[in-house]
Amino acid sequence: MLEFDKRHKCFGCTACKSICPQQAIEMIENEEGFLEPKIIEEKCIKCGLCERKCPAINYNQKEKINPLKVISAYKKNSKDYKNYTSGGVFIELAKKIIEENGYVCGCIWNDNMEAEHILTNNISEIEKMQTSKYVQSNLKDCIKRIKELTKDEIKVLFTGTACQIAAVKSVLEDNDLIYTCEIVCHGVPSPKVWRKYVGYMEKKTKSKIKNVNFRFKGKYGWITPFSKYYFENGKEKRFLTYNEDVYLQGFSKSLFYRKSCYNCIYKGKKSLSDVIIGDFWGCPSKLLENNHNKGISIVLINNEKGKRLFDKISEHYIINEEVLEDVIKENSPIIKPVEENDNRQKFFEDLIDISDEKMVENIKKLTFNKNTYIKQWMYKLGILEKLKMNRYRKKH
Repeated sequence: MLEFDKRHKCFGCTACKSICPQQAIEMIENEEGFLEPKIIEEKCIKCGLCERKCPAINYNQKEKINPLKVISAYKKNSKDYKNYTSGGVFIELAKKIIEENGYVCGCIWNDNMEAEHILTNNISEIEKMQTSKYVQSNLKDCIKRIKELTKDEIKVLFTGTACQIAAVKSVLEDNDLIYTCEIVCHGVPSPKVWRKYVGYMEKKTKSKIKNVNFRFKGKYGWITPFSKYYFENGKEKRFLTYNEDVYLQGFSKSLFYRKSCYNCIYKGKKSLSDVIIGDFWGCPSKLLENNHNKGISIVLINNEKGKRLFDKISEHYIINEEVLEDVIKENSPIIKPVEENDNRQKFFEDLIDISDEKMVENIKKLTFNKNTYIKQWMYKLGILEKLKMNRYRKKH
């Protein structure tokens, strides 16, 4: 079964594996580093469940969703603003679910610096879910475990990409106990590429990476974040997020996303999630100044269920109503996929048998340009932040 173009259409979402009654499906990493389902023929009874529940094959939504509400939000008490990526919406949603004796399912870095989803009611584990993980996460057995919890009438908040939420909805259907929070997604990078980059960084520093924050709000605040890598030997490495960090330069140029990301069928108004959250890039300068450049979220509330959930935490935020058409001008990944980088195929062809160092050189060669180096110098001279702030003021 599952006879479709997996290389171009599969999400690696684990829906098929989760629904199989015979445990006849394994998720195997392909040569690009993405998980794909493999049928264990001797176990398969050809029941067809995997195909019927595959969200890549079956997109049944007939009408586009028009969000009930589009708002910007940032926390009133922002003393911990460096711990979250934008306006800190997710953490309060998670805390509320836990207060109601529920569980939260989201992405963390495991001990091997791999992105994976876990299911927990432990607040310290949930705090690890706050920062952005720019690599495709592995859902493992989370969907099965969520199903078991809901059988016991326990609420679950699932946070992830649009395709992961589609998998949850496909397998578990419209269960009132499951709340879904979608993270605005540009595309999911290859775990193999990330693994090789980690190897490169560890060789250079001669120490294991123990944590990374791709969007650290340090000296220059939210609109000019930097990557911060933490090593076991106590060293730290910092890079301007999208211009000095080679890995994130490749990410920002959509060089090594999963093939299905470039034609995502669950974007924006096609989303199946209750709530969508992301950064409010291009927000009005007054909003940015009132927030002291600490991070602002855009929140799309897609249905009554999402509204009920957000209403429970709204007291923690400064909220403004926004117009979707204005928001997406500088946030197009909310509603449409990114374009495939022309060099993607060449990059992955070269990736098959090269060293970590050579891969990093390839990313530089294929993505760095004159503007990259100009921004790096502007950052070092301390003027990039000022120019960005002036750009916001001129536009708004």
